[in-house]
Amino acid sequence: MSNSSIFTAINLTENIMKKLMLSFLVISLSSFSFGQMHFGVSPGISLSGAHFGYKFNKIVPFISLQNASGSFTYMDKATDYDYDLDKVVTHTYTEKYSAGVLMPSIGVKYFIKEQGKLKAFGEISLSKPLLRAKAIYDGVEDKDVADAIKELSIFGGELSVGVEYFFDDNFSVGGSYGLRFFSMKVKDTYETEYYDPNTGNYVPTTDEYEFKGNFSPTFSKLSLNFYF
Repeated sequence: MSNSSIFTAINLTENIMKKLMLSFLVISLSSFSFGQMHFGVSPGISLSGAHFGYKFNKIVPFISLQNASGSFTYMDKATDYDYDLDKVVTHTYTEKYSAGVLMPSIGVKYFIKEQGKLKAFGEISLSKPLLRAKAIYDGVEDKDVADAIKELSIFGGELSVGVEYFFDDNFSVGGSYGLRFFSMKVKDTYETEYYDPNTGNYVPTTDEYEFKGNFSPTFSKLSLNFYF
């Protein structure tokens, strides 16, 4: 294998690791962004984050917008003798990472059955996370991270059942249990070369890789719901 092929393989491995790390970070943020305690402050809707909908008899269509972000910084400070400068110097190296997800969703709640002040419901929603991420090494941004984000494709959603206890027509307390699901795909191409023993030459070629994954945790949540 030629040196260029070796370097290509090394760079490819690094890029894959970056994309997988970003994928799992975004999925974690997406999962946390749903929250556990939530308020529905809109006509007939109750989910975590900012949700807006309208109640038509037993059906409550809604839209929502949720956001989550995180960051961390690593710093290495060391003192050593610099023989070129002929003096003791202190070197500082920093790495900064940040990522976030803005998650618009659409969904619908349907009240299945009523028993006095109790109402049972089923709910389903679909989400398309909008991703962002940045890595800065000693003040220099790694552009590969931004490129990696563009190649990530993630979809998510929720399917749940629950009940609400209506104190009156405008306020209820509810609880639900369900399943969240996330689907992730990373796909990319890269230029490399292979050795052809028939000609004794290295031939340029384009290779392709694809990674797919799913994440499906269960959840439970409590809600305070306001209807106007």
